[in-house]
Amino acid sequence: MVRKTLHIPGDGEEQQFLTDGSGTDDAQVLMTIPPASSGSVMHVHTRQTERIDVISGRLLLRTSAGKRFIEAGEHYVVRRGVPHTFRNASKMKKLTVLISVYPALHFEWYLTEMARCANRHGGHWRNVSWLEMAVILHAMRDEFRLAWMPLLIQRPIIAAMALLAHITGDARRVSPFDTPVYKEDGRSAVLHT
Repeated sequence: MVRKTLHIPGDGEEQQFLTDGSGTDDAQVLMTIPPASSGSVMHVHTRQTERIDVISGRLLLRTSAGKRFIEAGEHYVVRRGVPHTFRNASKMKKLTVLISVYPALHFEWYLTEMARCANRHGGHWRNVSWLEMAVILHAMRDEFRLAWMPLLIQRPIIAAMALLAHITGDARRVSPFDTPVYKEDGRSAVLHT
């Protein structure tokens, strides 16, 4: 059952949230990605494992180990801490994937806020405001990071940009980030913000 749907009209992408982790501990999102999509930036989930099931189409996955194609009916598991990115490998057909992230943590909040940001700036991922994105990435710093920038440089730059977003008022466009109690490896824990 679809709980929430996000559209990024300029890029033709759709994200349907099936679970949020409240009853299953994982977040599941059915994504439809148009042909010739540029895909996500190389990134790392520091506390989550991500399973990518290709429902239809062909996915190009890049990890620190190299690249591989994943066909309809196949899946790939990206363990926590592994840099990765993926995109639609076809220039003609759309790609539909089921993304399952365990534990859910703030995955839905992250995707929702990034989509809202893209839609405020023309409905394209490439138009996302750097200041708004910094607020989101700073909030997600315990779960998500960019793989292409060294962490010792990334943390202070993103923190400074998030501070600038608060000074300029850009941070008001991003929904509040809550700190839930969650299960990680069978234990209760709390993330700090």
